[in-house]
Amino acid sequence: MTCSTCEDFSQPRPIRLPADLTSAILLLQAAVAQGRLTVLPAYSATYTLPAFSTLDAEGPWHEIVENRFACTACGQKYLLSAETYHGHGGSLEVMTAP
Repeated sequence: MTCSTCEDFSQPRPIRLPADLTSAILLLQAAVAQGRLTVLPAYSATYTLPAFSTLDAEGPWHEIVENRFACTACGQKYLLSAETYHGHGGSLEVMTAP
C-alpha cells in the first residue's frame, strides 16, 4: 500500500519508447535525491545488472534495466524494468511480491 510520500508511483508506468525509460529514470533519480525512495540492491540470477547510480537517463543502457526501490516512509517496493536491446519495453510499477 502506498502513502503520500510515494503515491505518485502507485500507477503503473509502461515503458514502450526510449523516452519513457528516460522519464522514469529522471523521476526515480529525483525521488532518491529527495529522500522519498531508497535504491534496493540489484539482483538477478540470470543477468549482471548495473547499479542504479550508474544508470544514465539518456543511455546508452544495458540490455536489461532492472532496479528496485522502497519508499522511505511506508516501505512499499517498486520495480523499474525494461528490456532495451530488443525493444520489448517494460514498466515502472508497484512490486506485489518480494
